[in-house]
This record gives sequence, C-alpha cells and structure tokens, in this order.
Amino acid sequence: MRGGSLQGGCFQCAAFVPLVVLALWLTTPLELSAQRVEIQHEGRTYIDLATAGGQLGMKAYWLKGFKTFRLRSQWTNIDIGKGKRILYLNQLPIYLGFPTLESSGRLYMAKADYQHVLQAILTPQAFSGKPGLRRIVIDAGHGGKDVGAKNDAYRLYEKDLNLDVARRLQALL
Repeated sequence: MRGGSLQGGCFQCAAFVPLVVLALWLTTPLELSAQRVEIQHEGRTYIDLATAGGQLGMKAYWLKGFKTFRLRSQWTNIDIGKGKRILYLNQLPIYLGFPTLESSGRLYMAKADYQHVLQAILTPQAFSGKPGLRRIVIDAGHGGKDVGAKNDAYRLYEKDLNLDVARRLQALL
C-alpha cells in the first residue's frame, strides 16, 4: 500500500517538473550574446543597436508596429527607423552616412555612424582632446573672369566682397 501511494506521488512530481522547467525558460531573458553583435553588408560593418545601447546604459525596444526602434535613458530618447539615414535624438534630427539595416528583428547601424555620430554625441568624454589644426584653407571663390553676382546700384561684385571677407578672416586667424 505504501509503495502504491509513493508511485502516485512520483507520477505527480514527474508531471510537475516539465511545467517548472517551461516556466523558468519562459521567464529567463534571452542572452544578447546569442545574437550577432556585428554584421557585414556591402563591405561595411554594422553593429547591433540593442547591444550598443546596452553598453551605454540605455534600454532598447521597438515602437510603432516594429517600424521605429528606440534607445532610451533617463535623459535621452533616440528614435531610428528601418532603412533610414536619420535618427532623432530627443526629437532633434541627426543625419547618418548610411541607412540602418534590420535583420532577424534586430536593428543595425553602420559602425562608422555609431562611432563618429552616436557615440561622439552621447559620450564625448571618451574621446581624447581636440585634434591639432595644421592648416586652414580660405577659398574666396569667384575671381579672374568670374565676377559672380553683381550689384549695379552699388557697383559691387561678388568676387570683391568674397576677397574682402577672406582677408578679414585671415587677419583674425
């Protein structure tokens, strides 16, 4: 008799264990490391924005029926569309060099855009000092036979005004 009740108890435990395993599996967040952080497209490296945003302490998620991707922190909202060359940083438009890519539900940005646009804006302290200036070229435009626009009332030529501005700028530098 005692053996019979033990078997019934084990049967109930055996049915319960898969439910516990399923519940744990469903509530465990997916590891980002399982996703590709970088992809190649047309000879260019693209990085996963969810991973990059996470490294900057931002939450990453899709909005508006998976058409717009958002990176969010306490002070910053960045909205980026699929295949777009523009992002909105707190509703301010910022233009990118290359369009974003969507692959397997993840949004990717060209690594060059991430480093030279997004990272430069969000973490300027990460970059060492200003680059040294070596040469400034002042091109006055128009000259010689090309006088540019002219103002007959004041007898002014665009080439003369441009040259005057260029010389004044040179004196300031």
